[in-house]
Amino acid sequence: MDSLGLLLTVVVTAGSVTDRDAARTLLARLRARFWRLALVWADGGYTGRLVDLAAKAWRIAR
Repeated sequence: MDSLGLLLTVVVTAGSVTDRDAARTLLARLRARFWRLALVWADGGYTGRLVDLAAKAWRIAR
C-alpha cells in the first residue's frame, strides 16, 4: 500500500512458500513498476538477506 492506503501490487503464492520468499518476488515486481519508490516499511520478520537485497539491489531500504 502507498501512503494513501492504495494497493500497489499483489502476489498470490502456494501455502508452502515462505513470507520472505514471496516478499522477494513482490519487491522485484514493485520496484519494476514503481521505479521512483524510495522506501518500504515491513514487519520485523523480514530481516537478513531480504533487507540487504532491498537496500543494495533496489535501494528501497535503509
